[in-house]
Amino acid sequence: DLYGTPSILMDMDGDSISVLGQDGGSMKIMSKWDQERKRMNILAFNRHDGLTPLNIVGYYQPKGKFVNLDINFRNFALRFIEPFTNSILQDISGSISGDIELLGPLGKLTMTSKNTRLNQFKFTPEYTKVPYTMDGPIGLSRSAITLSNIDVYDRFNNKATVNGTLRHNSFTNFYLDAALQFENFECLNTTEQDNQSFYGSAYGSGLINLTGPFNNLLADV
Repeated sequence: DLYGTPSILMDMDGDSISVLGQDGGSMKIMSKWDQERKRMNILAFNRHDGLTPLNIVGYYQPKGKFVNLDINFRNFALRFIEPFTNSILQDISGSISGDIELLGPLGKLTMTSKNTRLNQFKFTPEYTKVPYTMDGPIGLSRSAITLSNIDVYDRFNNKATVNGTLRHNSFTNFYLDAALQFENFECLNTTEQDNQSFYGSAYGSGLINLTGPFNNLLADV
């Protein structure tokens, strides 16, 4: 209404959407301008195979570029993140469930999680070429991913228990600080083509502390 109370509405439907080459189901995004609070209220949800793996509720306030979003994941497919992680993690599958809050001005968002867990998260680190499966609770924050007594299995079903944090800067510049307790666990499966100075197959048992960025990890055995 150009002559009265301004009103901005958006109602978008996307059927058979594709996310970076992956089938993403359908997506609906709705928003409405809240004149009293001077903000854009937002509702968005994703439907895939009869389920709702993603639901987003909240608002965006142009003054201060302030965001307040509650994001609910219900078995949301993790394969969608692989294009962003393929330099360190590949062959990703599994899902994530839980609640995440994004709060603050753009560029300085804080992220907190509640009842968040990984469900059969499968991945292969680029630097070891060993496929792993992880299942259990995780904590997410603006600057870190926290793992507390999470079990990780190699392809032979040998187990390692992980405790620690994976610090990051908006999911870039990852820095690992973690301890792993393991027994007969596959740690390396590389060839000379992968790394001419350090390659082969390796298994280990014991306790190891890993610190540093992924391209320069330090191991204290």
